[in-house]
Amino acid sequence: MQDAMVGRRNVRLVIVRRASRRAFLLGSAALAACSRVDVAPSSGSAAARNRFTIPGTLRYADGEGVSGLNLYLIPQLSVATLANFAMGYLMRYDAQNRPYAELAEEIPSLANGGISRDGHTITFRLRGGVKWHDGAPVVADDVVFSTHAALNPANIVPLASELAAVADVGSRGDRTVVFRLKRPYAPFTDGFFSSDSLPILPKHVLGSLPNLNHAPYNDLPIGFGPFKFVRWKRDESVELVANADYFRGRPMLDRIVYRIIPDWNTILTQFETGALDFACFMPASVFERGQTLQGFRGISAPGSVYSQISFNLQRPPLDDIVVRRALRFATDRRTVVAKVLHGLGDLQESPVGGQSPHDDSRIPLVPFDLGKANALLDADGWTRGADGVRKKGTLRLAFEVVVASGQPQRDLEIEIVRNDWAKIGASLTVKHYLPSLLYGAAADGGILVNGRFDVEVSSEGYGAFGDLSPSYSCAAMRPQGNNFDAYCSARFDADEDAFDAAYDPVQSAKLADRAQERLVDDVPTMVVDIPRDLFVLNRDFRGFAPRVTFDGSERWSIG
Repeated sequence: MQDAMVGRRNVRLVIVRRASRRAFLLGSAALAACSRVDVAPSSGSAAARNRFTIPGTLRYADGEGVSGLNLYLIPQLSVATLANFAMGYLMRYDAQNRPYAELAEEIPSLANGGISRDGHTITFRLRGGVKWHDGAPVVADDVVFSTHAALNPANIVPLASELAAVADVGSRGDRTVVFRLKRPYAPFTDGFFSSDSLPILPKHVLGSLPNLNHAPYNDLPIGFGPFKFVRWKRDESVELVANADYFRGRPMLDRIVYRIIPDWNTILTQFETGALDFACFMPASVFERGQTLQGFRGISAPGSVYSQISFNLQRPPLDDIVVRRALRFATDRRTVVAKVLHGLGDLQESPVGGQSPHDDSRIPLVPFDLGKANALLDADGWTRGADGVRKKGTLRLAFEVVVASGQPQRDLEIEIVRNDWAKIGASLTVKHYLPSLLYGAAADGGILVNGRFDVEVSSEGYGAFGDLSPSYSCAAMRPQGNNFDAYCSARFDADEDAFDAAYDPVQSAKLADRAQERLVDDVPTMVVDIPRDLFVLNRDFRGFAPRVTFDGSERWSIG
């Protein structure tokens, strides 16, 4: 996932997501001796440790860099990963992507009384004895302060809309936090202040500041997670060390070093020289090379960030559902997976994939069928012009597709789609934008938020809970929200509202299915594929399992 990040960098990730989510089918790749890595010879039946392994120290990269370490201000996947190591949450996710309590004693439910009968009051009871990295106790007022910080308009918090359901929050003593919601909202119980969202902030450090935007804290945040930040060398690395006072017990690793290496070829070189132990969310072509390096292994897991073709429904003729359905029939997604992802991707119609409890992969896959696409357009009154492009009145099936620059895999995907669509009389021209402009704010001339596009090709993540409202509800319509497609369906909103209000998991699953089916039927977005999450690991690195987040790092080891 070279372009994946939380929020919107080159991807519409609504925090991870990893956003991201579920039960995994893991496939370890075979290893071959074909690199410059110095590997110690085997001793007996068990392989000896790699000579480049530093016991207790994990060195990793993800093809990105960081411009800050406070996830409230920098909604980037790299920062979310680091936050999972260092920060603290009310809850985290296990290897099956089920939420479990961290600072909270238990996850609120109707059965344990944490959720009121009317669904408007959520009560969290907190563990005692948990300490911030500076030794101060973690108390209920920290959670209250964090809520206010996220909602404070003086803070530039891209994810503040995720807390829009909160009407009020208060504490009862040091170990009880009470949220009053504007409406019943089930995602709140296992999504907010979870490791799939925002961390809890220390009030005793930040409470006296007018805002978070320029706080020294942002350079080396203080959390209460298993590791703590000790050094950030800009453009070079971020270093964390074990938190000996972590309430679940001291981590098995002594140190984690995040190498800031934005070039994947350089990352491969670092593997070959033994300077890295781990890389995550790799492009398919790099993964195929990396998994063959001697002393390493590969893991391919179901992904939760999907590649999409999005339509601007305020631009005729894309407001015509027949046109959108025809374009979907005319998209050879299997070829995209084969040629762009080297086969390392999954196909399905719903944007909610296999790492979410609300995965609806049972929806039948719409086939690649040029005959059906042409028949739909013929019946809808679209005729071919002399140039081969279809026309209907004053409208032409000619679209400008926008995409972030510097993404060769994305460009290859668009070329495949362009060739397919030409066969049904639809024309595509491509416009590249720097990510800062394409995904920029409305006031800064952002292309998507201002609706200055016909078709967009990007990636998006759905989060652990599978809530689609932030991207597709009428209330999330641009420029206020992330619904850049301008899709607005009263029926979809009703389904999502019912889903959001359903605290019962059986009812929630049924409502999630219905909302996803509605979205697939209306086609505001076409899910092209779900690239698999790809990792290459030093064979001496143990305990890692792909999941929604990077939880469980206290049980990782190397040596």
